[in-house]
Amino acid sequence: MIRNTRLIGSSLTNVCFLPEGQSTSTADFGDPTVPVTGATIALCVYDNTGPLGQMVVAPGTGWTPISTKGWKFLQKSGVQDGITKIILKASTQLKSKALVKGKGSALPDITPALTLPVTVQLVNSQSGVCWQSVFTTSIKNVAGQFKAKDQ
Repeated sequence: MIRNTRLIGSSLTNVCFLPEGQSTSTADFGDPTVPVTGATIALCVYDNTGPLGQMVVAPGTGWTPISTKGWKFLQKSGVQDGITKIILKASTQLKSKALVKGKGSALPDITPALTLPVTVQLVNSQSGVCWQSVFTTSIKNVAGQFKAKDQ
């Protein structure tokens, strides 16, 4: 599900992306805890008109392991392109999870209504793996608000 809320007349204030139910390994996530050479994680948003915005979180500070299953990023300030939380959990039984949350003025200026289809990609620079959801319909797509659920 992606939820992209924007206050009319200001910048994007909230983004949430949660693709679930895919199989992935911890190796697909790379290691974002290693400064400089670790995995950089990017969330990219496109609609039918082209690229709308990208949020990038560098490796190092803010990343911690989640046991042997994956990684968690937590930085309440949102200093890295507005991203405040990322959870990456691996599963080989169609139960993997990738959650990205962000808020505030550091997020890119993506202004709904968006032109369907909307594509959201979570890209790992270290492994080259890209998780993608394509939204061909929306729950809400009006000036200032976009909400859709992957089918």
